[in-house]
Amino acid sequence: MVRDAMMEKRFAKLDLAAKEIPRDVKLRYFGPKDAPTVIVSWGSTKGALLDALDRLWAEGAKVGYLHVRLINPFPTAEILPYVAKAKRRIGIEMNFGAQLAGIVREHSGVEMTHFILKYNGRPMSNTELYDAIQDVVRGKAAKRTVLTRGS
Repeated sequence: MVRDAMMEKRFAKLDLAAKEIPRDVKLRYFGPKDAPTVIVSWGSTKGALLDALDRLWAEGAKVGYLHVRLINPFPTAEILPYVAKAKRRIGIEMNFGAQLAGIVREHSGVEMTHFILKYNGRPMSNTELYDAIQDVVRGKAAKRTVLTRGS
């Protein structure tokens, strides 16, 4: 009984944290709000992604970028408006298993339509991201694209 009460107390703290943590600490969104293509990513991909998106936006591409900054408590309510309405959802990650995409699916029920992954230990470049995102937008990409440059 004491253990149950302590677990309930701990998880109540997460509920409070979810309400009190500011939105900009949980996530950042870049690009057009009505984008039919939304990228979901986190961590070290941000710089190269923003550089690639600058090129795509200059060419008129309507692509949004949701940069997740908080995993627990997961900001489901804040993420859903972006991913639920997108026609194409691209998970871009520096790991083999697309961990963040799995967390998004677990908490929201929304799956990525495409994955752009790199796991050879080298950073993603803005050029390879530009090419891979462009393929998705044009409907020429496989569900899973593995980047290999720099290996």
